Amino acid sequence: MSSVADHKRRFSPHSEGRVSTNTQQRRSFARLLWSAVVMNWTDLISDGQPGVVHIDCRFGDEDAVVHLTIWVATERGEWRLIGEYSMSKRTKMSFTGMSFESGYRSERLAGTLDTIFQHQHSFAPLPNRGRDGLIEVEQPTSREKRRAENLIASMFRLLQDE
Repeated sequence: MSSVADHKRRFSPHSEGRVSTNTQQRRSFARLLWSAVVMNWTDLISDGQPGVVHIDCRFGDEDAVVHLTIWVATERGEWRLIGEYSMSKRTKMSFTGMSFESGYRSERLAGTLDTIFQHQHSFAPLPNRGRDGLIEVEQPTSREKRRAENLIASMFRLLQDE
């Protein structure tokens, strides 16, 4: 099995409470990615099974995230690839979308990632843009699931108003 590199810098999706009001209004890109995974947790990990998900972010030109790799571990040290999300190399803002591996599938996750990627410059950027990093998602509580669903719903409402 593959493993996620330990040297990756980890983003904290919970840092939104420590940023300026303007940044909070723009929504955090990292928090939205975290919320997308939390919202679709049962599509990635069997209900009741413990696990952790890593979202590996890769930057391209213009400080934009151009590639995500999503990994899951349900047993200590055993990482499996859930899938990858990429922007096309043909044009700057063209997306190839989500490709799933090993029987994983989540249309809702793929659609949510499409929206987040297409509008990523509308959100507060990841810290230290330009450096690859990792978002860790631990098994969410029911409260965290509700907060994630509310944040994603809020994002969709705000984007409709633009």
